[in-house]
Amino acid sequence: DSVNEFLSRDVLDLYVDPAQRKEVSAELVEKGFISGKEVRLKRKDGTPIWGSITARAIRDREGKEMYFDGNVTDITNRKRMEAEILALSITDQLTGLYNRRGFLFHAEQQLKLSERNKRKLLLFFADLDLLKWINDSLGHKEGDKALIESANILKETFRTSDIIARLGGDEFAILAIDIDGVNPEIFTARLQKLIDIWNNQENRKYKLSISIGCAYYDPGKPSSIDDLIARADKLMYEQKQNRKSLPG
Repeated sequence: DSVNEFLSRDVLDLYVDPAQRKEVSAELVEKGFISGKEVRLKRKDGTPIWGSITARAIRDREGKEMYFDGNVTDITNRKRMEAEILALSITDQLTGLYNRRGFLFHAEQQLKLSERNKRKLLLFFADLDLLKWINDSLGHKEGDKALIESANILKETFRTSDIIARLGGDEFAILAIDIDGVNPEIFTARLQKLIDIWNNQENRKYKLSISIGCAYYDPGKPSSIDDLIARADKLMYEQKQNRKSLPG
């Protein structure tokens, strides 16, 4: 049905992005054919779908294009499955945050944008202080709950545009975007306030404590994500050492 629907419409109406139509046409003119070109198309009702285009240019005796002949295959379900698999591969299953792979993938993209746009970034490295004590004293199920609560507090502390991840174990990383003129203490103060609110609720079996350090990314002096993490980790460790003694 979708193929017949497309055949009955002007090709100009098919594309979600007109630039993709120009790209497909240019490729057909240059190469004479395309195979499995994935593009965003739309149905008559405006519903977007993914389509795979295979087509060839039909030319006259002088080599001039007369028309294009081909077909469109609806690959929306396949693309949806691919997106779901990708999401699973970059997501920490316990907390719903990005995992290390997801963080590095998105952070690297932001570093490139930052260098191009000359905008600073701020990387935070955080550690759930009590996790070992909670696991040993109250069990790993309670430790998992502490990680989930910590993740929720971090999500509430930072903005939806920021990249928040659990790197593994008790370690978290956050890359704050568009922080020009923003004092990092705004984030750390908000974090501590939310932790205090959580700790002050009744019937808590333990008190949450999160140590955190931060490092600026200056596009004028580019550095790698690993370098930023190492710098923020060092400052986090210094904060942890300065804290009062904790259980365990």
